[in-house]
Amino acid sequence: MTATSFERSRFGSLSEGLGKGGPGAGRDYRAPQGAECCTLSCARFPFAGASKDWGDCISETMAFSPILGFAGTGIVAVAYIPQIRHLIKEHCSAGISVRAYSLWFFASVLFLVHASMIKDIVFVFVQVVNLAAICAVVICCKRYENEMCVTHLKNLKQAQSSDSE
Repeated sequence: MTATSFERSRFGSLSEGLGKGGPGAGRDYRAPQGAECCTLSCARFPFAGASKDWGDCISETMAFSPILGFAGTGIVAVAYIPQIRHLIKEHCSAGISVRAYSLWFFASVLFLVHASMIKDIVFVFVQVVNLAAICAVVICCKRYENEMCVTHLKNLKQAQSSDSE
């Protein structure tokens, strides 16, 4: 049985479907007889036989996807706050690798270019947030280079005293 005849027997006839070009174009996305749902995110909407289209179910999932993306972006932004706060408040750059942050900056630029090319607004937004936070960390590191807070200074002295024993 060829893939096309299998699709026809499993999913019904091929029709106009979801539009022109690309994977899935020209296919009829009705649910197979007895199928409950096409994704976990819309499992609360069971199919009544073949009355609901797979395309509707997919679009419900896709509508929820940006919410997850922006929530993830918020977490990324919040995750940088303790580091930036410590740098600014304590003027302490101990333990921060400017080289590592430079590599992360370069990677974020590449991701930003890719996200812009595919026109993914969530991905673009997270990379802009990432780049801004990385710039803040590196600028503060350079500004407070070779400075340490009391906590890091104590830890350094303890390490040096244990090494000399």
